[in-house]
Amino acid sequence: MKPRLLRSFTTPATIFVALAFAVGLARADAPRFNGNALPLPPQQNAPWTPPATQLSPNFLSAAQALFSLGLADPRGGEYREITVVVGSVWGESGPVQTHGWVLPGESAQRFAVCWNGLVYPLVNVGAPADLAADIQNIRLHSGAVPEAAALSQSPSLALGACLLLRLGNAAGAEKVWAATKLEAGADPFVTLASNWAWALFDRSVCAHMRGDDRLALLGARQLSVLRPKLESLAEERGGRRDFVAFLAPLPRLLADQERRAASPNAALLSPKASNSARIAALIRRLEEVRARQWGQPGGVSLNDDPIVQELVAQGEIAVGPLLQTLETDTRLTRSVAFRRDFFMHRHVIEVPEAAYAAVTAILRNYSFGSASDLIAGPQKKAALIARLRDYWATYKKVKPEVRWFATLANDKAAAAQWLQAAQNIAQRKDVERRGNWLMVPARTGVKTGLRGEELRARKKPSVSELMAKRVEEISLRAEKAEKSGVSDDFALDPANEIAECLAAWDLKAALPVLRRQFARGAKFTAARKIDGGNWGEFAGFLSRATVLRAKGGDGSALADYAAWIASVTPAATFANTTVFEPLWLYPRDEKLANVAESLFNGPKSPWNPLVSRAGPTLSQKIDLISSPLLAVPAFRRQIARLLDDATPFGSATVNAEGLLSAVVPGQQFGGSMAKSDALALAKGRKMAFRVCDMVAWKLSGVAGAPRCELYWPPTARDKGVKSAAQFLRVYGVRLQPPDAQDFDPDGGKARLVFPHLNRIASADDVQRGAAIFTLTEPGQKRITALKLPLRARRKAGKARGWIWQAEELLQKGVWRRFYGFVGPHEIVKIPVEEIELGMKDEG
Repeated sequence: MKPRLLRSFTTPATIFVALAFAVGLARADAPRFNGNALPLPPQQNAPWTPPATQLSPNFLSAAQALFSLGLADPRGGEYREITVVVGSVWGESGPVQTHGWVLPGESAQRFAVCWNGLVYPLVNVGAPADLAADIQNIRLHSGAVPEAAALSQSPSLALGACLLLRLGNAAGAEKVWAATKLEAGADPFVTLASNWAWALFDRSVCAHMRGDDRLALLGARQLSVLRPKLESLAEERGGRRDFVAFLAPLPRLLADQERRAASPNAALLSPKASNSARIAALIRRLEEVRARQWGQPGGVSLNDDPIVQELVAQGEIAVGPLLQTLETDTRLTRSVAFRRDFFMHRHVIEVPEAAYAAVTAILRNYSFGSASDLIAGPQKKAALIARLRDYWATYKKVKPEVRWFATLANDKAAAAQWLQAAQNIAQRKDVERRGNWLMVPARTGVKTGLRGEELRARKKPSVSELMAKRVEEISLRAEKAEKSGVSDDFALDPANEIAECLAAWDLKAALPVLRRQFARGAKFTAARKIDGGNWGEFAGFLSRATVLRAKGGDGSALADYAAWIASVTPAATFANTTVFEPLWLYPRDEKLANVAESLFNGPKSPWNPLVSRAGPTLSQKIDLISSPLLAVPAFRRQIARLLDDATPFGSATVNAEGLLSAVVPGQQFGGSMAKSDALALAKGRKMAFRVCDMVAWKLSGVAGAPRCELYWPPTARDKGVKSAAQFLRVYGVRLQPPDAQDFDPDGGKARLVFPHLNRIASADDVQRGAAIFTLTEPGQKRITALKLPLRARRKAGKARGWIWQAEELLQKGVWRRFYGFVGPHEIVKIPVEEIELGMKDEG
């Protein structure tokens, strides 16, 4: 199936905000290495006689070979506590404390051999460390081991066995090697050499990312000499030369680091510089772009980098220089992309890729092709640039809105071009687009409306007529191909997306189009019920199309949806939360209420119960527990029933990193940081949990819901389950979908909403869940004039949440204010001095 973490575009009606799973530039306290070379350990080339050992002769010869090639020799170093700077492919970097063999010396800069077989410059040298104790705590990793893990104070790489053997510690070496569980007769050379080569490569890449250029250059130089020798040795020993295929980016990285060393980048010009000089300076600065990957699988949003943003701000006068950059520039940025952080794949993003991000954002046109074409070979690169140049030659003297209309009216344009034009026309003015993301700008005062507003006067054809025409044309083309046996699960996507753009532009005109596309989508999903191709994308469209039709007054919209959703099963693995959106937006509609009752409480429904059977659909089903479906009475009835279900369901442990690891038959999942929880299980201990525990745990993700953890002891979980049931009884009717807003700080979960009483809350209001507190103290009382709810944060603990109630009490001539606050696991009354108002909606 075509992978899509997010939709490939974003319609004006469905705005996402880019959230990175891991963000970080080099920290200010991460010093860079300023030396010209890393020292050789004192006994690097001293004779060595291996100790008596049970390790195989192949291991001994492999270790000998690696040390002769430069694997750092720990002999002569003192094993001590050390602090070194490490990096991460996610962009995080900074000093970490570990243990290593400190090289002798009296200079200000000290060095040590670390567990990954590399010499590191040190930030600090501490007390002597206990090597014997560290060897008892072996935690071996394989694959793309992160730098911080590779430098762990206990052996984390098979390579550690070589270091211990070199020190004469045969027992320790044998213990480490035994932990690899590799076959006794296998040649260890490839495993050990791969550990070493990866450590050098990863350190060089991470140093390059944070701007630690001397360290990156030294590592790249060493590795470029080492690589052919490792490949030849592997082949001589009967192995494969391509075991270091992950080093494919090395030549480019080395060349770029050599260039940086020979010609440091010039500083930016002053604000008084001419536009052309400023653009030239910004293009030179593209080598400092350091946008970070936002998830895995995921991508790097280069448009989020301030250098790219500043280039985009220059406008169309920057297009010409950027096109030149696309054609001739060979530099690298400091951004790195990867498939998964645990895969040995790294792509150091090139400057032309950043230039492409800038020029397409300036033109508001992303239909020329993928930036990957720039690195896919000369022909693809030339074709992409030719498309860009042709477009610019045709439209550079034409207003953007006219370009969009002309593209939409061009019968020979591709579907992707029609879609791009429709998106631009229907995009809100107060929303800034960056690449395939839409982000709400921080600036204020931008008028609302759509960017194509001036095109509304165009008739015969109008924008609405053209969009409707393109939807039908793309759809008929796809249906014709399907009938001829050429099936493309994604052929209808552009049509559906243009239909949503039409709804944003002219909802009335969009209704018949949405109705036809809904029928096509329902037919599509019926033919591909179980994990079939583009099922999930169509399911999401059907849900959104239903809401748009209902808003536009289409009387059959909800009935059509009810008939379709009744057939959706968990086996269609993309039947996730958004598919059910009409159920919670229209909970009082009779047809939807009936279908919800059938889905979630029907005796033969695969959705009843959600927590019953393991398998590939369990995680999707239990994710619904904290979703906006809690606004649906039928759904809440099932959750209440599950909170009474004490059937054994799975087991929980806390792993070495302090995270929950939960296992149910056929599936494993995790979450919940337990490090600072006094009730947490001891690491490694296993404890059984029940259906009700699982439900209370998932429900606790809703702001205001009581906490319940699967790793708590039974008595604590009993209390958590009881509190969860009470929460649902008192506040169930207050659970609503998040507001229809550009940014959802509730993370797509149900939101606890309190009514505006416009009076002092009573004890009865609190008891029935209509208020958070009542002022019981004697004295005059009044409500505030605040417009609620307000985002806020508790000063103690910094928990973010919402203020739903604000009342004041006159005591000794002074008005004291109290807030009703809903935050993680709490619904509480808080005095004004303990709350910070006006918190921004940060991810």
